[in-house]
Amino acid sequence: MLEQYDQRPERVVKFFMGELMKLTKGQVAPGIGQQVVLALITAKQTK
Repeated sequence: MLEQYDQRPERVVKFFMGELMKLTKGQVAPGIGQQVVLALITAKQTK
């Protein structure tokens, strides 16, 4: 999924936000969750 970030970043962020919500059972604020997802994507791309 991460390799699609260059073509469709909104889809990738939405996918990972959904996964984060599943893992936390919805106990994460959307703004915080999005920051976490974007930080992880950025960290992965720099490696």
